[in-house]
Amino acid sequence: MQLVQIKVKRISHLKADPNCAILELQEVSGERSFSIVIGMEEAAAIAAYVAHIKLDAPLIHDLFKNTLDAFRILLKRVVVTGLSNGVFISELYLQSEEGDINTKQTARISDALSMALRYTKPIYIEETLFLQVTSKKAAKINIAEMDEHTDLTPYPNETLANVLQELLEKEDYEKAVFIRNEINRRKQNQ
Repeated sequence: MQLVQIKVKRISHLKADPNCAILELQEVSGERSFSIVIGMEEAAAIAAYVAHIKLDAPLIHDLFKNTLDAFRILLKRVVVTGLSNGVFISELYLQSEEGDINTKQTARISDALSMALRYTKPIYIEETLFLQVTSKKAAKINIAEMDEHTDLTPYPNETLANVLQELLEKEDYEKAVFIRNEINRRKQNQ
């Protein structure tokens, strides 16, 4: 399995939905990138860590890291392994300090990224998946032919966010609600 190392490039607010943020991920050794829509709480957890903001109380990712540290379990790496119904699936590779325990745990991409950042460990994506999401990034949705039966699964979140903004500007609220619902469904599963 070929892997591409990625990093958090930027976090921005989704203008069409104040409860969502867009997280842009970019390959470390190039310019290709893709975006995901995540909840504001997940975005805040990532942004606070990236900006080195000290909080009064630990967030859930800090608690999980502290628990793993107490049991001398290390996070070795994070790998984004799949995309199911528009939701990215990641795996956290864990190992005990003694090396006698090796395991991987499945997680939402936002949680996996938060953990990788806290451990300063690399984040990878499977190359075939990376090619799939970066090539779909340029794909356009035919707004004129779109209806409630249109399959939005192949389109990345960034494309959906752009289409949502376009629909709102055109005051096409029926189609905008359809797109917004898909973005919200994905956000809940991230």
